[in-house]
Amino acid sequence: MPDKKSSVLIEFVRELDPDNADDPNLTLSVDLVDGGFIDSFGMVELIAFVQQRFGVDLSSLDFYDGKMRTVSGIASAIEPHSGGDAA
Repeated sequence: MPDKKSSVLIEFVRELDPDNADDPNLTLSVDLVDGGFIDSFGMVELIAFVQQRFGVDLSSLDFYDGKMRTVSGIASAIEPHSGGDAA
């Protein structure tokens, strides 16, 4: 079961592309870009969402790194900066 941050991130990705909202392949470990869930503009929107929602600036991280293109990777990057389970 996803933690609170991961659930919030998955919900945001679903809102970005309602046509894929019910796709069972949208998991914590799927590459969001290669899986077709977000494009480069969607990644920018996701970074902005993380900053607004969690108060964490991820813009300096390498989103070409495979783990930063998954919900679990992004949630892990948020964790050290978010002061616990704030969602």
